[in-house]
Amino acid sequence: MQTRSSLKEALERRGAIPAESPGQSTFPRVRLLVIAGRIERPVDLIRLFKGHGLSLKAAHATVDRLVAGNQVATELQTDDIDALIGDLAALGVTARRRAYQYPRGETTAGEE
Repeated sequence: MQTRSSLKEALERRGAIPAESPGQSTFPRVRLLVIAGRIERPVDLIRLFKGHGLSLKAAHATVDRLVAGNQVATELQTDDIDALIGDLAALGVTARRRAYQYPRGETTAGEE
């Protein structure tokens, strides 16, 4: 007769849990304003957004807003912005790079 192990025993057999989550990507983040044209493959667009640093939930929400006719500001990870803009265009989305707007009175180091 087989006996079931307790939850504690099952967790011990499972092995060690990593102490930290994997670090974020080393690719730089770029800010884009995306505007939908005709999106025929929304699932591929969600996959593209997810592959460039958005969570699945955020990617889905972004595509929903685009389909509704909104312009969406987003921040994606890439080392080749021209290729990313081309990939978005192939999926029916126009993307423009956005400059960061600093809050009034705030600058980066070295700027005045």
